[in-house]
Amino acid sequence: MTADLMVRAKAGDGAARLELARAASRAGKRAEAEHWILEAAAAGEQAALFQTGVWKLVGYRGAKDLTGGAQIVRGAAEAGEPAAKAMLATLMVSSLPGPRDWDGAKRLLVEAAAAHDPRALLQVALMLPNERKWQDVRLALADRAAGKGYYTALYFAGRMLLDSGTHDAQALARLNLAARNNEPNALKLLRSRRAPTAEVSSPVFELTHISFPRVAETIRWPHERALPRVVARHGAPRIASLNRLFTAEECDYLISRGAPHLRRFLNAQGQPVDTRTNTTAPFGLVETDALIQSLDELACRALGEPSANGEPPSLLHYVPGQQFGAHCDGFDPAAPGGRSELDARGQRIKTLLVYLNEGYEGGETFFPRIGWRFKGKRGDAVMWHNVDVDGAVDPRTLHEGASPRSFEKFVFSKWMRDRPQPAGDI
Repeated sequence: MTADLMVRAKAGDGAARLELARAASRAGKRAEAEHWILEAAAAGEQAALFQTGVWKLVGYRGAKDLTGGAQIVRGAAEAGEPAAKAMLATLMVSSLPGPRDWDGAKRLLVEAAAAHDPRALLQVALMLPNERKWQDVRLALADRAAGKGYYTALYFAGRMLLDSGTHDAQALARLNLAARNNEPNALKLLRSRRAPTAEVSSPVFELTHISFPRVAETIRWPHERALPRVVARHGAPRIASLNRLFTAEECDYLISRGAPHLRRFLNAQGQPVDTRTNTTAPFGLVETDALIQSLDELACRALGEPSANGEPPSLLHYVPGQQFGAHCDGFDPAAPGGRSELDARGQRIKTLLVYLNEGYEGGETFFPRIGWRFKGKRGDAVMWHNVDVDGAVDPRTLHEGASPRSFEKFVFSKWMRDRPQPAGDI
């Protein structure tokens, strides 16, 4: 922090105020960072205005204000702020009031990527066909995001280079940087290759030309592809599975995006639950993005329910010794809190789980009352009805998330209700 920067900030320079906020944030000085963000926003700095819009959306520093927050984000996006464009793309396909605009979100996401927003760059890269003729473009997009220090992009760029078989040193340089930021996929990949986790070399990022109009014509949302065949697994209760609902890259992406937010589950009183010792991370407004929203839409299509009726999806994580004990997902009106939950938000009628990784022992989804177990490969889904034909909770859906006996397990979880959920849940 220089004296000149402080002088400029006090004189009303929005860019200087924003730089002071970033410096304070890097130093862990949260209150000071917030002060300078608000000062930068008051000076009209679009990146700072965008941040205050996000605060309003999530209810930070005041009451949640979905309309006001969305308006600020839109204003910053229209002024050209790349991160605001990426966030606005997410809002356009979220549960905020109004129809979901996938075409508009795609346009904004590409605009944000063209302006070098790292999260938009990687989302666009993963929405291109994973085919030979697009490999160079996908890598260029991912590497441009990686060059900005985005740890998820560092993993994907490293993985793409490694798969090409021609740039192992540069691949390991990216993967090691990702691993130093605790990116879970990079850590696992380096362990499997017995590669060193110290930095091997300094990565060199290539800013090759990208034709963004061509990219915009080619990318496709995950939910636009055909669903895999639904395989009936059990009749009473009604259980089915789908092979490879999500691609391997999509599974890795969900793990990477959700892992930093994993926390022990707490009940309504803020207390841990003895029967649920795994960790979880809901993909709420801060944690989600347009690509995750599309994967959520794909899950809703598989369940055959409107996306408006869905709860926000979650990432579930288990290590040896952790479990999600036997339970039913539906709400019993006679149970404590059951009636109030049903009155407020309706019944939880269907569940879908997607297994996101492999390589561990145990870890099945077990239904003890029917003696049936399921353990999917990466990207496989299992789904079931939580209620019977009369709408009552089906006790045969009692199930548990068993602990893995080795390594770790990641699962994507989606619950559907019988009515639309409150706006802003995302």
